Amino acid sequence: NTNSKLANNPIGNPNSNSFSNSSSNNNFTVKAFSFRTEKEARASAYANAPPIMIPFDSCHECMLCNTKFTLFKRPRHCRNCGICICSNYDCCTVWSKKMIPETFNIKKESTVKVCTSCHALTKRFQHALLQGRYGSAVEMYLTGNINLRVPFAFKKQTKKKESMFPIHCAIEGQSEKLVRWLVDVQHCPIHVLSTGNTNRSSGG
Repeated sequence: NTNSKLANNPIGNPNSNSFSNSSSNNNFTVKAFSFRTEKEARASAYANAPPIMIPFDSCHECMLCNTKFTLFKRPRHCRNCGICICSNYDCCTVWSKKMIPETFNIKKESTVKVCTSCHALTKRFQHALLQGRYGSAVEMYLTGNINLRVPFAFKKQTKKKESMFPIHCAIEGQSEKLVRWLVDVQHCPIHVLSTGNTNRSSGG
């Protein structure tokens, strides 16, 4: 099945078909993925649907620290949740592009700005998976700001070892309940993961 939200969908059948169109005015590639069930397709579409960016015109202050935006203190969007934030260290941090779906990164940047709220939430979610805390992990996922289809690629972690996906963390946390929730309920792929931001890798 082909869905407009899945045009740049980084997760799907690794045997997907690609259709490209090149002209002097337009270059684009559309990928069509197949899924075994409608639930899998919906889960993938949900994970890859970018957040709604709150218009700068309707937001006159940072949504985390309430600092007023000015000509010299410009707002920026959190690329993970869409809120307007300032550049203060307590409000804004930087992620590798690996940590958001390609559909979130419309400017094709190597790093993206995110709010410290999403940053802290994602770190706590990873720790909950590694510690096998099912209730805490599900509760954090239900906030809507956790993406199960991208790896944890925090700077300090990637220097020591490869980036880990949520499914890998749940396995390391030795929680069968969490693994089943990710695979059976959230339909996270566990074989081959292919993204526009990274090379194809084994999913475990």
